Amino acid sequence: MSPSVRVLCTGDLHIGRRASRIPDDLDGTMYSCASAWKRLVDTAIQEQVDVVAISGDVVDEGNKYFEAIGPLEQGIRQLAGHGIMTYAVSGNHDHDVLPTLARRLNKDAFVLIGQGGVWERETFRRNGAVALYIDGWSFPQRSIMTSPLEGYALDPVDDAPVFGLLHGDLDQPNSTYAPLMDHQFTATIPDFWLLGHIHIPREHTTRTGKTLLYPGSPLAMDPGETGWHGAWIAELTRGQPTRLRHLRTSCVRYDTIAVALDGIDDAEEFNDRITGAVQAHVVSLVEDVDGCGDLQFVGCRLRLTGRTRLHRDIGARLAGNVRDLQLHEGPVVARVEGVYNETRPAIDLERLATSADPPGEVARLLIALEHDPDPPEYRELIERTRARMMDIHRASSFAAIASDVQPDTSHARTELMSQGWRLLDALVAQQERA
Repeated sequence: MSPSVRVLCTGDLHIGRRASRIPDDLDGTMYSCASAWKRLVDTAIQEQVDVVAISGDVVDEGNKYFEAIGPLEQGIRQLAGHGIMTYAVSGNHDHDVLPTLARRLNKDAFVLIGQGGVWERETFRRNGAVALYIDGWSFPQRSIMTSPLEGYALDPVDDAPVFGLLHGDLDQPNSTYAPLMDHQFTATIPDFWLLGHIHIPREHTTRTGKTLLYPGSPLAMDPGETGWHGAWIAELTRGQPTRLRHLRTSCVRYDTIAVALDGIDDAEEFNDRITGAVQAHVVSLVEDVDGCGDLQFVGCRLRLTGRTRLHRDIGARLAGNVRDLQLHEGPVVARVEGVYNETRPAIDLERLATSADPPGEVARLLIALEHDPDPPEYRELIERTRARMMDIHRASSFAAIASDVQPDTSHARTELMSQGWRLLDALVAQQERA
């Protein structure tokens, strides 16, 4: 059996950006994407990999050239000093600047594959012998409406494993960022593809058994990029499945924590429940059996649920105070950076539903929506709500996210329930004041 090739897999570095919602009293330089790149370089050297592969968006935008060139050059030079070769493709963010950067870098240490939107195959040699082929394609412009896989026509090889490197949007046919469909990988040579564009790590196996990996951004950059982030080590051996290992190199993690407030009646109980939930979450991360890697900061969003007499106070007063919460557990600092109030007032729906007044009508609607996903008596209301949501979805103001999931009847039902509870609480409050 031929020896394996060890590849550090990464992408979406976005050098030029920083993690968001970091408290001012923490060292901001640690939470930059440039620092995350330095940690990746150190990890590659420690892991004694043969190759570093980057699946696009190395630089956040073209205007970040001067911020990116220094850290990138230094890292490539450091890797080359340890005999590690770096290969990359450009993505939608760096289609213009990465070719410029590549001309400055040592071609014996860094190769940009597939410039101009043309498929290319690079050969990695170890001790003079072919050890790995890398098939790659780079964005020639910011927007790509068709799949680059339609133009893939590289020949089979049998003397070394073949590794695919590409930036694009998987199973999103309407995407403007190189839509890639599962079935299109069938006719390609590599059995393992490293993809870029999606910032949350994701492994996918195609219907024909090929492995696709979105490594995710190595630094979690905003609250939408939840969970563990870092680098991946892939071991490729000819004729064998690729072995993957995830390394937790991000010093930032974002999470949403669900906190049930059923039966909570006063502010002191509320404070205890919130603090306990955040503390328990951070402890679970620090004590994780697989370790917490380089973790330094956890940004928490709280999703408050349940029925509580404090429902109105949470919206008006308590939720804002929660954002002052900051806890320390070992080397990790945790802070609440957002609150979703999904609590419901402590209202007896069944009792209210017997009345003929407006609160009774809203109570009957909520009961119907909770017990039946398609209540016949409210189908027209649900459909009108869905149609109005679609009008908003199609509005020119939201053209940039037009490829997002379109609202359907389930979204309309969820929105009706949310707004119904708010309306009922306001109506009951009016009755109490009267």
